Amino acid sequence: MEESIYITRAEFNQLKKQIAYLADFVKYSMQARTKSKWMNADEAMKEIGCKKRKLDYLRSQGVVDWRYAGEGKGVMLLRKSVESYIDNKSTMKINT
Repeated sequence: MEESIYITRAEFNQLKKQIAYLADFVKYSMQARTKSKWMNADEAMKEIGCKKRKLDYLRSQGVVDWRYAGEGKGVMLLRKSVESYIDNKSTMKINT
């Protein structure tokens, strides 16, 4: 005889969110990272999923490596450091 497990709607919604998060994490982890060594601030914000204020904070704390590329180009961030931040952030969410 099969056993049934019953969960509340709130538990179901939480489980659904966790599954979606894990699916995104796996998708991101599987992507080929053959892009250029540097990315601009807009690309970094999109990858991290943050706004300029958070990106500026990460830069000021030395979490992501960056350089000023000059007039018209603005700030460029080292792709490897942005990806490292994302990986560490993802690991922290999964472990909590």
